[in-house]
Amino acid sequence: MLETRQLRYFVAVYEEQHVGRAAQRLFVSQPALSQQLKQLESQLDVLLFEREGKRIRATSAAHLLYRHAQAVLRQLQEAQAELKQHARSPLTTLSLGVLQTVNHAIVSQLIRRMGVLSPEITLHIEELSGEEIEQGLLDERLQIGIGFTPPRNSSIRAEELFSDRFYAVMPPNHKLAIFNRVPAVLVCSEPAYLLSRPYRTRQLWDEATAKAGLTPNVVAEMNRISGILDAIKRNGGMTVLPGFSAVPFHDPELVWKLVVEPEVMRTVGVLYLPRGELPPVVRVMIETVRELLQGQGEPAGAQY
Repeated sequence: MLETRQLRYFVAVYEEQHVGRAAQRLFVSQPALSQQLKQLESQLDVLLFEREGKRIRATSAAHLLYRHAQAVLRQLQEAQAELKQHARSPLTTLSLGVLQTVNHAIVSQLIRRMGVLSPEITLHIEELSGEEIEQGLLDERLQIGIGFTPPRNSSIRAEELFSDRFYAVMPPNHKLAIFNRVPAVLVCSEPAYLLSRPYRTRQLWDEATAKAGLTPNVVAEMNRISGILDAIKRNGGMTVLPGFSAVPFHDPELVWKLVVEPEVMRTVGVLYLPRGELPPVVRVMIETVRELLQGQGEPAGAQY
């Protein structure tokens, strides 16, 4: 296995084209440097330098190794710099704002994973609307958010996580349950329980139906998906929700039917303010969220 020291020695000799000058640059003895070069050539089973008296000349193998050695040493320097920065100003708390559906679907798993990957970090998690998440970032009350993309405020940066479609949700005995794909005009004709207007999910539905010249028949507005689904089971009626909502609120007493004409979409991503490089722990959290979201987003058993 190659050692970092061997690569540093090789790079110095390659750039100086002289063992003596390279030894002075590295503050090592010339015999020790020559011995390291011989060991490196033996390990790689190649000739790196052709020796002509006191002069040396790099071979084609040396040119190839130099390119890779530079990249390895540069990455090592960057890693060391990040670790030093982390040591100087370590994060102890990570404030996270999460949409209601995402919170129920992944947060318990996220807490468990982050406890293993970054045990020194305490997660502070708030379940918020998309608008509240963006405002929390702008106020610097939140360090990161899982909200709608693209963000409404142009100063917020976003990395997309997933997209999902809207579904009509109803008891199996509802008259629209005979459809596999329900036209929006029929959905709007039925009494519906919907999320309150401040929620971006509701706004997306209202915008899509208004563009199609439709007006939803709203009998009640609520701010909790669990409350909406419970009301549907008790009183009949229906609602409209993104497919990802089915992940935490899966209920065999309800069916999910894809809404079409128009088909309504939403996109969810990681939101943050662009203040230089993201701290390593934030990047770890983003990649963990991506992993947890893989394969999720459509209701189990939904018909298209």
